[in-house]
Amino acid sequence: MIRSFKEHTFFKDTFVLTLGTALSAVLGYLLAPVITRLYNPAEFADLGLFNQIVTIGALLITLRLDVALPVEKKEYRARFLYSTIDRMVFYTSLFFFVVCVVLYAFRPAQIDFWWLFLPVGMMGLAKLNLGTNWAIRQAKFAAISYSKVWNSAVSNIGKVAMGVFGVGSIGFIIPTALGYWISSIFLAYRNGLKSDFPKITKIRHSIALIRSHREFAVFNLPHALVDVAKDLIVLLLFWSYFSKSEYGAYLFAFQMLRLPLNLFSASYGQVLFGRLGERVQKKEPIFHLAFQNLKVLVGLAIFPFLLIALFGEPIFDFVFSSKWHQAGTFAEIMAFWLMVNFIASPFSYLPLLIKKQKAFFLLSLAGHLLSLAVIVLAIGFKCTFEQTLLYYSIFQIIQLISILFVNFIYIKKHEN
Repeated sequence: MIRSFKEHTFFKDTFVLTLGTALSAVLGYLLAPVITRLYNPAEFADLGLFNQIVTIGALLITLRLDVALPVEKKEYRARFLYSTIDRMVFYTSLFFFVVCVVLYAFRPAQIDFWWLFLPVGMMGLAKLNLGTNWAIRQAKFAAISYSKVWNSAVSNIGKVAMGVFGVGSIGFIIPTALGYWISSIFLAYRNGLKSDFPKITKIRHSIALIRSHREFAVFNLPHALVDVAKDLIVLLLFWSYFSKSEYGAYLFAFQMLRLPLNLFSASYGQVLFGRLGERVQKKEPIFHLAFQNLKVLVGLAIFPFLLIALFGEPIFDFVFSSKWHQAGTFAEIMAFWLMVNFIASPFSYLPLLIKKQKAFFLLSLAGHLLSLAVIVLAIGFKCTFEQTLLYYSIFQIIQLISILFVNFIYIKKHEN
């Protein structure tokens, strides 16, 4: 039986990725009760804003071309594409850093000091995503796992160390940016990127290569940006019409509920993407494999999220201190939304494989606009934060199920 497991590379790779993700997540959750006693929800809200801006920046400076690395058929073209993206990341990050320094110098009262770390975080996250996608191409899943452990260790231990000195929001932000950098450097070392990657000699060659993968910049980038921009708008709406502390409690509850997603679903999705990609290249059917994996994920999701839906408030109150009691209430409201997110997340790459990025971008865009309309209407009717979050969560469930259903319809049509 053990021998059979080792020979089954799909589950072996999933296990390797899940193990690294689990170790990194477990470290974060073990230290979370300490971190929550050193910081308050308002300071956690600043970290949320930092992460949203950094994520948008990392997408913009790579144009989402890093996702093309696992599916590029020719090795030398993939290497040249990597070098091209890496150069783009350096120069655009430098530009953003100069902009932030100038803004802070002329408007220090309106801009917090931690804004100077935004370009550092953008570059670190972009290089981490770049290295991760190259490792997926090379099936170096162990390297991805180790990088996640490094990221978690540096980030969470740093938050505890800085929190002891009561430095406020910056104690969240500096370790987060440093975690991106350390893990990206580790991946670069494990991938051997310094020794055998081509240097860019002519810009026109890079432009030609980018144009050959323009569907990622034209369709996948806007899709990813819309997803993140929607979260940023939600942040600003919750922050403006309710309170910074309520948003911080909501964000903390959201991240705690993403534990199953962080532990398993994301790793599962990366390996599933690779396996389905191989079948697509060989012109083999993928519907049956995708549907079998859907059933597995549904079975895994039910119990943990039901537990949170029933007992989230006392669990948060006991584990994270009474300061985060409100986050437990929000966790109960969001439990079933995050359950569906756990199930649907591994299938987010399917539009890339069946070349339906445009259709799913438009579908996602419509869903995001409607979800924002739900929040605006709730605010307009003077609903409480809990009521607004409930309506928003219900709509998110409907949207995720609809997108998943359409995914499988397109797969079936693609095979026919």
